[in-house]
Amino acid sequence: MPGVLFAVWACCLPWLPTLRGRRCVAFILCAGLALLPFAVPWPLALYYAAPDLFYEWSRVNNIGRFAGFTSLGGHDNPLLDRLYAVVLAGAPASLLLVKGAMTGLVALARRARSLRLEGRALGVVFRRYPARGVAAVYLAVGLATLLSSGSMRDIYLMSFLPAMAMLALGLLPAGQPRHRLAARALDGLFLLLLLVIVVTALQLYHAGTPRLLHGLWPNIDSQLPAPFWLIPDGPSLGLACLVLALWAGVTYRRKPDLLCSWAASMTAVWSVALLLLLPWLDAARSYHQPFAQLRPLLTSPHCLATDGLGESELGMLHYLTGVAGRRIYAGHSGQGEPGHLNEAALGCDYLLVQQAREVRIAPPAPAWRRIWSGQRPVDDRLFILYRGRRDDGHAAPAAVPLALRQPA
Repeated sequence: MPGVLFAVWACCLPWLPTLRGRRCVAFILCAGLALLPFAVPWPLALYYAAPDLFYEWSRVNNIGRFAGFTSLGGHDNPLLDRLYAVVLAGAPASLLLVKGAMTGLVALARRARSLRLEGRALGVVFRRYPARGVAAVYLAVGLATLLSSGSMRDIYLMSFLPAMAMLALGLLPAGQPRHRLAARALDGLFLLLLLVIVVTALQLYHAGTPRLLHGLWPNIDSQLPAPFWLIPDGPSLGLACLVLALWAGVTYRRKPDLLCSWAASMTAVWSVALLLLLPWLDAARSYHQPFAQLRPLLTSPHCLATDGLGESELGMLHYLTGVAGRRIYAGHSGQGEPGHLNEAALGCDYLLVQQAREVRIAPPAPAWRRIWSGQRPVDDRLFILYRGRRDDGHAAPAAVPLALRQPA
C-alpha cells in the first residue's frame, strides 16, 4: 500500500498543481506524522521481540506474496479469475464502473483528434473533478498492482472498494421510471431472501431441519450441518425484528430509489442472517468442536509435530488447546516445503496430521500409535493424532510423513 500511494501521487503530479509547491510538502509531512504512531511502534516491537516473525511478516507475507516466491494462498491465479473476482466482489459498483468506463472511452475516442487533445481532456477532467480524478487513479493503480501481483485474494480488494463505490455513485442514474421499477423489483427480491432466512431460523428452532432450504438447495447438507437445533436468543431476536421493521419503513415509505434499495436491503439481509443463523454458520466453520475434543489428550506433551496444517489451523490449535504445533517441514510456503525437515519438530512425542477424509493412508511407523481422529462438521478434511510409544522413547517424526504419504 505505501508503494501504491506513492505511485498515485506520482501519476497525479502532472495534472494537479496543488500537489506541487510548499503546500504539498506541508501536506505530505502532516500525513507522515499522522501515520507514524500507527505504522512504526508495532513493527519495531515485533522486531525486538521476535526477529524471525518480523522477517516472516515483512519479507515472506508482504514482499514474498507480491513477488511470487512464496505459496501462501492466492498465488498463481489466472488473470481471468482475478478479473472475475474484482467484478464479483465489487458488485454492483464494479458493474457501473465497467459500463461508465466503456461509455467514457467511446466518447473520448470520438472527441479526440490527437494525442495532445487527449492529454488536454484529461487535464480538464482533473482540474474540474480533482477528488474523482485522484480516486480513479488510486483505483486504477491499485487494481493494476493486484492483477500483476504474484498472489491475489478477494480480501485484498477491501482497500479499494471505498474508491470504487465513490466513483460509481456519480454513474448511478436516478429518477427515471425504469430505475424506479428496478428499485421495486430489487425490494421484492430481498424480501424473498429475508423470508427464506426467517423461515429457516424458525424451522431450526422447532425441528432442527431447514426443510425450505433443502427444497431450494438439495446439496446444503454438504455445506452446513443438519440436523441442527438453534436455541432462541432473546436479544438477537429483538434486534432482528428491529432491523426488519426499519427495513420495511425505509423501503415502503419513500419514493423508489435504486441506491437506497440496495443499501438498505443488503444491510437488512446480512444483519438478520447473522443475528438469527450465526450459531449454525459458525458450527460448520469453527474448529472449536474438534480441538476441544483434542485438548484433554495432549497431556503434558514434550512437543506437538504437525503435518498438513495451514496457518488458520495452527493458530486455532494454539488458541483452543494452549499447545503450539511445530510443522514437520520447514519453510514459509503454506504447510512448509516438503523435503526440508524442521529440526524443531524432531523428537516430538505427539503428531497431528490433517488429510483429506477420503484418502487412505498407510499406517504410520510402529513407533507411533493412533489415539484420536476428528473433524469439523461437513468438512472433507480429517485430523488424526498420533502419540509416540513411551517404551520407544521420543520417536523422531522425520520418518512419519514418508510413511503416511504412501497409499495403503
